[in-house]
Amino acid sequence: MTCTLDIACTTVDPEQFKASCVSYSYEELARNPDSYIGQNVVFRGEVIQVLEDASGVTMRVNVTEGSYGIWDDTVMAYYSYDEGESRILEDDIITMYGTFGGLYTYESVLGASITVPLMYVEVVELG
Repeated sequence: MTCTLDIACTTVDPEQFKASCVSYSYEELARNPDSYIGQNVVFRGEVIQVLEDASGVTMRVNVTEGSYGIWDDTVMAYYSYDEGESRILEDDIITMYGTFGGLYTYESVLGASITVPLMYVEVVELG
């Protein structure tokens, strides 16, 4: 017995993915997160923390630029590096294109619960 199986590539071209992303304000996503879950979003911001493991990197990124170059409003972001890609470091300014995942709650060093928007990043641009 034989069967024929057609396989189509599901890899999205980075430029097409970037074009599908919409810029929302931090406040809009934080206030009405359920309205945006699964939507493609874009943020530019300053990396304030990087946690790397074998599967990729978890970052906290401040995405609202204020006066005097001070960034605020933290987004949690997960990203898997492409082979040979440069590492992302704290204090880097990046543009992230990805899918909004709702809200994420974590515990601070002092034991307080902190809730921030969550993003599954597909494409990162440095600078």
